[in-house]
Amino acid sequence: MTRYIYYNTECASDAAKTLRIRYGRSGAISSVLDDLREAGIQKIDQGEWTEDTKERVETVVQEFFKRNCVGLVLESAREKANSLSQLAREWLYLISALDPKSLGNSKILRDFYQILFQKEISGTDFENVLEELCSCYVTQRADYLEAPPYLDDLLYELRDFMPEVEVKVSWRME
Repeated sequence: MTRYIYYNTECASDAAKTLRIRYGRSGAISSVLDDLREAGIQKIDQGEWTEDTKERVETVVQEFFKRNCVGLVLESAREKANSLSQLAREWLYLISALDPKSLGNSKILRDFYQILFQKEISGTDFENVLEELCSCYVTQRADYLEAPPYLDDLLYELRDFMPEVEVKVSWRME
């Protein structure tokens, strides 16, 4: 595979915040990016193709991660899920019930949360939930609900931490 790596300062900032939430520190990302720059590694977009196998760089990275790291992530996520708040566990359930493509629309999510759990969530509480879910790998970022590519495996592993939800529909008698 070619010696290209994808990076930019915005991604590095987001990655640093995520690393700080998940592991309590974030300095390693700066060191890695500095080392890559010094080594002359060229900046490219994730949509670029590798020279030798003609695969997308993003696909190569995701497949490598799935093969070598997902097991470790699932183990760590299960351990960290023990400390999730009730609110974060409710959102974990909500995420499990939705199509991952719909996670980016926080208005729809908040509305669905209100309908399902009969309560609203404040902006601060939502930010805290995002950080909690990021700490156990349910979302890629701490400021936005973005599903990781291994979300199905993760939700299966975290099923014991979700509330049991029963939806009852009744009709008024006329």
